[in-house]
Amino acid sequence: MKERDGIRTAILISGGGTTMEAIIKAYKEGEIKGVVPVVVISDNPDAVGLGKADALGIPTEVVPRKEYKTRDEYGDVLLQKLKAHHVDFMSQNGLLSFTPDMVTSEVPGINQHNGPLDPGREGKDAWSYDFGGNKMYGARVVASRIAYSWATDTDYWTESTVHHVRPGQDYDSGNLISIVRCSFDRPDLPRHVTIASLERNPEQLMKYTEEFWKATLLPLEHKNVVAVLQMLGEDGLDNLPDFPRSKPLVPAGNRGVVLAAKNLAVKLYPPEK
Repeated sequence: MKERDGIRTAILISGGGTTMEAIIKAYKEGEIKGVVPVVVISDNPDAVGLGKADALGIPTEVVPRKEYKTRDEYGDVLLQKLKAHHVDFMSQNGLLSFTPDMVTSEVPGINQHNGPLDPGREGKDAWSYDFGGNKMYGARVVASRIAYSWATDTDYWTESTVHHVRPGQDYDSGNLISIVRCSFDRPDLPRHVTIASLERNPEQLMKYTEEFWKATLLPLEHKNVVAVLQMLGEDGLDNLPDFPRSKPLVPAGNRGVVLAAKNLAVKLYPPEK
């Protein structure tokens, strides 16, 4: 996998590219060694991060998911772009599109997630086991975790997560590499908070979500991803940590609250048009 200049890495984005920017700056400043960012690929032609990559001197490519009827068609073109840049490894940092198996079978990778995950607990109710999965990205993840904690009056913390991306997996289901925890507060709330009460009056939840994510969680995410890439460069892919949780993240009695919190977050943060 290692070429003369290191592990040739593609950074995959969909939006602002703040983690991408942190990765490239860390590489240029010598914090990351043995891993070389060679291209930034976006599934969104309007991604702000493309301009940031250009300004940092990194080539960019656009593979708009919406232009392809099937996942395989999208995967074919994405894989062509990766091969054209002789990519060894992918770092998914805010990519919203699912990466097809045909891609991950040939190019290993990691994914960044801004909430706690519990990989390996599959089944029809898997969406209730953690704060990831299809439709869960951006502010939705942060809001759902905070809403869950406020409603259960427990676990006033969340995590920056970096996990493996491999073929045959669903969204956010790869084993963990690095989880870094940070706490948040229970502000001046009514004694008994429910997901229904937060849905009726979501302003405080949304305000807290956006402030906490920007001020505390996002900088932690940047550091966590950079640290994983440092490990990759020093130790190689085969030596990265690779583990599930030792016990379930969510008690069985609270899984209904997780589902309600995630459904609320999807309503509060609809897709941008």
